[in-house]
Amino acid sequence: MTDWTARDLVLDTSFLDPGEYTIDIWQDGANADRIGNDYKRVNGRLRRGEQLTVHLAPGGGWVARIHRPAR
Repeated sequence: MTDWTARDLVLDTSFLDPGEYTIDIWQDGANADRIGNDYKRVNGRLRRGEQLTVHLAPGGGWVARIHRPAR
């Protein structure tokens, strides 16, 4: 998802409909700059308009699944 320059991105979630969502994130782990398959999975809650800060390691990546919680 990125080149060999580490970077931080801020993602705006104002595109979501109002309400609460569950977010599942797969992100670079602490050693991702040296070990290509080092990642961490994070789960949480999210509301429309919240901003997410994403850190990308050199050569790293980030992916998230945003969905409504099961009722």
